[in-house]
Amino acid sequence: MLLGQAEESRDQELELIMASLGHTVIATPGGLPLLRSLGPAINLVILDMDPPTIDSLDTLQRLRSDSRWRAVPLLVLSRSSDAAYKQACLDYGADDFIVKPTDRHDLRLHCKNLLRMKEALDLAKARDPSLDDRS
Repeated sequence: MLLGQAEESRDQELELIMASLGHTVIATPGGLPLLRSLGPAINLVILDMDPPTIDSLDTLQRLRSDSRWRAVPLLVLSRSSDAAYKQACLDYGADDFIVKPTDRHDLRLHCKNLLRMKEALDLAKARDPSLDDRS
């Protein structure tokens, strides 16, 4: 699980919540450091997009433009509740968007759901390799 956070807004509790799902958490700043941290073992990317920036949207777009990462679920966390910003994140490739603060239980449910969806997609692709990475 890869967790991208701006250094100034790093939330260690968030790291603990994610680790409680039983996955190894790799915490990294967003943007290029996040993109450089991607590896084959990453099964979920969580982007803490505070403050919301053009760089954050660029990171989303770069992730989704690379065929290696198209099928990796991407969850955006942000304090922004602006509907246009949320829509932009989803348009740029986020699979889910949560407005902060959120309670730990809700965050775990969103992550577990995204991981379950990825597992189902991986199983389907194993049965039929002709399936596209992302529709």
